[in-house]
Amino acid sequence: MYALATEAIEPSAPTLTAAGGQPEIPYCFVLDDDYRVVMAGPASAVDPFGSLYGDDSTPDALPGPIDRAVRAMTSNWRSTRTAGSNAAIVSGFRVIVAPLNGESGRRMAVFVERHHL
Repeated sequence: MYALATEAIEPSAPTLTAAGGQPEIPYCFVLDDDYRVVMAGPASAVDPFGSLYGDDSTPDALPGPIDRAVRAMTSNWRSTRTAGSNAAIVSGFRVIVAPLNGESGRRMAVFVERHHL
């Protein structure tokens, strides 16, 4: 499996950033069924995942290591009626996947935040 560790999803207190003590906001991606990025945010000038992109990356794709983990964690979603949330630690980031259901069908929410030990 591409994920280094898997853990149960539990609510947790927000982590604090080094500057100003403000809660760190997880980065969020909304993916379609083909794992293409439909939406992403919060927007900022600095891409926190810049070092994870390969030379062949496209603007509508997750960084390689995160993409592989998301695909591994959601591989059974098409074969089961109920898709469930899951989490993994990837390259120093905590990656959480959750199903989204709407008028246009199922989408995937991917939350990424720095993993603090």
